[in-house]
Amino acid sequence: DWSSDVCSSDLGQLTPFFKNLIDWVSRVHYLDADAENPFLARPVLLCSAATGWSGGQGAIQQARLLFAYLGAMAMGEGICVPGADEAWTGDIFSFAPAFERHVEALAARLCTLAADFHRARAATPGDTRQPTGEVRHVALAGD
Repeated sequence: DWSSDVCSSDLGQLTPFFKNLIDWVSRVHYLDADAENPFLARPVLLCSAATGWSGGQGAIQQARLLFAYLGAMAMGEGICVPGADEAWTGDIFSFAPAFERHVEALAARLCTLAADFHRARAATPGDTRQPTGEVRHVALAGD
């Protein structure tokens, strides 16, 4: 159970769509007594891609605060892709080898954090929930 959230930015802010999506998902456990907080203690890797020079960094900072408020564990580093329109080849993003290695290292660290989350959850007395192995992934196109 982990999340890699890709948010677009709207003039350096989270888009209303992304914020509204997180708002509604975060309320599920209030509406259904059997549901759990989908963000609580789960590791999150924040990513953004934008056509501008900042790569959506302002939106990443806001998302970090939002997910922390919801109990998620946002990783200290994130992935920001400035000039995303220039890196898009039509099928995939094409990055410099050093940036590719950076992305791969962050993804590996996220997987390690997710495994730690599963082990801690399994070791919690009275917790009968089984790890789902589910990847919670929200991907929204940049502007």
